[in-house]
Amino acid sequence: MAYAAVTSLMRTIHQSMELTGCDLQPFYEKLKSLRVILEKSCNIMGDHEGLTILEVEIVEVAYTTEDMVDSESRNVFLAQNLEERSRAMWEIFFVLEQALECIDSTVKQWMATSDSMKDLKPQTSSLVSLPEHAVEQPENIMVGRENEFEMMLDQLARGGRELEVGSIVATVSQEYCVRNVLLGLLSLTSDEPDDQLADRLQKHLKGRRYLVVIDDIWTTEAWDDIKLCFPDCINGSRILLTTRNVEVAEYASSVKSFHPFILPSEILTMPQLRKLCMGWNYLRSHEPTENRLVLKSLQCLHQLNPWYCTGSFFRLFPNLKKLKVFGVPQDFRNRKDLYDFRYLYQLEPLRFQKEIRRETHLGGTAPTLLLPPPDAFPQNLKSLTFRGDFLLAWKDLSIVGKLPKLEVLKLSHNAVIGEEWEVVEEGFPHLKFLFLDTVGIRYWRASSDHFPYLERLFLRECEYLDSIPRDFADITTLALIDIQYCQQSVGNSAKQIQQDIQDNYGSSIEVHTRDL
Repeated sequence: MAYAAVTSLMRTIHQSMELTGCDLQPFYEKLKSLRVILEKSCNIMGDHEGLTILEVEIVEVAYTTEDMVDSESRNVFLAQNLEERSRAMWEIFFVLEQALECIDSTVKQWMATSDSMKDLKPQTSSLVSLPEHAVEQPENIMVGRENEFEMMLDQLARGGRELEVGSIVATVSQEYCVRNVLLGLLSLTSDEPDDQLADRLQKHLKGRRYLVVIDDIWTTEAWDDIKLCFPDCINGSRILLTTRNVEVAEYASSVKSFHPFILPSEILTMPQLRKLCMGWNYLRSHEPTENRLVLKSLQCLHQLNPWYCTGSFFRLFPNLKKLKVFGVPQDFRNRKDLYDFRYLYQLEPLRFQKEIRRETHLGGTAPTLLLPPPDAFPQNLKSLTFRGDFLLAWKDLSIVGKLPKLEVLKLSHNAVIGEEWEVVEEGFPHLKFLFLDTVGIRYWRASSDHFPYLERLFLRECEYLDSIPRDFADITTLALIDIQYCQQSVGNSAKQIQQDIQDNYGSSIEVHTRDL
């Protein structure tokens, strides 16, 4: 988690250098060295509580800094005079200095904790190998939430003789696999089919008193897949599961569920609150009422769960200027009435981000995000980002093109799929900055009329793209084409556009190519 967050921040710094011309290389190199330390330490971390807390601190700092650098980089690019540009550049340096100091300090604590673990002999235990009455002393303690911990412990130790299932609602991010659950509980590596593994587990548990802890149950279907493996022997056995989904907790639990990691409702009664950054499901649903306090001071809202992107929710924040919507696939896929941003009159940058894992498998071509009509977007929106495999169709971008003030568009990590992008209608009449990263486009059909004010074009890892549209040589505002990890033919087409602009208009543009 920390490794991925630092990597993402490094990528944002690299993009900022290309966009603004700021020399941020020292920050990039420092993060690179810190990332090496994190990668090595992760190999021994396991579930150690101390390292987990430090990891969360690093993630929060990295993601907050990433958003601020991205925002200030846009300010540098759009600056109308030298004073505005200098002020925004200074802000980038200041933000990164503060972030690096914080991350460096946290990593030093991380190293100290990791070193203290090296001499500890790893202990492994399994359901099968433990003696029937063996009880291990807990290795970790819960920090904070002492009352909830005592209640949960009491719930596990007391109660009736019937099998009880308790749940903790928290944030988790790993993929569910019933086979892995069964193999983990049996401490086996086996080629047996799932039904035989389930039968073996049930036979082993039958007649015994057991406590089973299952981490990360995503759906009610996932729970149904494994619950029959646990027989009710009327002997006080217990099952404790964690889930980020309240519906799953209520469905599976036979006792009260715990929600220890959700922000209290009082968070929305802080009249001076200006910026709120949170995990994507840390906030309960809030609907405005006559007595609900409207947060007029809130300007930045990061990591908002897609489930809350409704008009009634956004009426609470009339002066919101920056918004980042973040979620896992289920959060986006299960929303059919998304979205309504029209009440965010002052919102300028809007970012949709889907959790990106190191190994991404595109299981189908159905989009996980359905774009609302143009009038549901903020009418003053200037910057729009889609990051993650939303699997939008290129034709869907015609909705984006209708946004009257859009100047910056970023599409990355399979946000859009399809071999051909044929820009239709009026295209993007006000767009100045276009960034395409890791999208599967092969053929790009467009003319200068579709991007009449484009100034900067960035292409990253568009490995199938054959060329940039030749008509881009007639975009008189074009100043920079930057290409990396694309085919040589893409670089050649950029050089041809550069030459055509020189020949036809007597002006010059910059063309940067790397790793073609």
